[in-house]
Amino acid sequence: MRLGITCYPTVGGSGAVAAELGKQLARRGHDVHFVSYRLPFRLEDFQQNISFHEVDVSSYPLFEYPPHDLALAVKMAEVAREHRLEIFHVHYAIPHAIAGFLAQQMLGDKAPRMVTTLHGTDITIVGQDRSFFEITRFGIERSQGVTAVSEFLRRMTIQEFQVRNPIDVVPNFVDLDQYPVERPDRSALAAPGQKVLLHVSNFRKEIVVPLTFIESVTENRWINVHPVTIHFRGETEFGRKISFMPKARMMFFRSSHPVVGELRRMVEPAATGSRR
Repeated sequence: MRLGITCYPTVGGSGAVAAELGKQLARRGHDVHFVSYRLPFRLEDFQQNISFHEVDVSSYPLFEYPPHDLALAVKMAEVAREHRLEIFHVHYAIPHAIAGFLAQQMLGDKAPRMVTTLHGTDITIVGQDRSFFEITRFGIERSQGVTAVSEFLRRMTIQEFQVRNPIDVVPNFVDLDQYPVERPDRSALAAPGQKVLLHVSNFRKEIVVPLTFIESVTENRWINVHPVTIHFRGETEFGRKISFMPKARMMFFRSSHPVVGELRRMVEPAATGSRR
């Protein structure tokens, strides 16, 4: 299969999932083409069957803001035509689903089919901005396939946007070859029998828990420390409560830092995702 993947290249969940998915598909013999304005941060090493196509955004005095979305659509159409792509897989609805739709229109009958994967804030934050609401719904409805990374996100998309397309839930995944269940020596991080949790985040301020949804905040005894536990008024994709370790017990790294990969192989498996 020949497919093009478009995602944000910056540190974040949608770009990480898109890159890891592309690498896994390439290992299975598929021809994968990434189209973005910069190399995605998870594609730093060469891998067979993966190509990168950079979007050129020209500066022109007439444009106060460079027309990135149009340049992206042109590049997607160009790559699809030259490499006979069969599928566009776009991650994050805005602007990638719209750019994909424009590319399809330029290609006519020979256009690849498009699958849009929703990741969270493209629906919960960006999509609910009134200036983006209609175009977000348009992009979803013009996609030939739509997936969401959680059941909560699927329900919210249907409820808020009233879309007619079926939405399949495809959860994020973990590469067990890269992060094996059997972990190496962790004595530098914890005492024998102690659990170690690693949270990797881009710390975007939009990913927050609404205060109106919090029922109570308590401290519970757990592994000789005092984590803060937040209890919610209703169900969330994490359940009705979530615990946070005290800040003094945490180690913070940007997820592109080389030490993060080593730490991940030492920590306990844990669910990941945004607040919404």
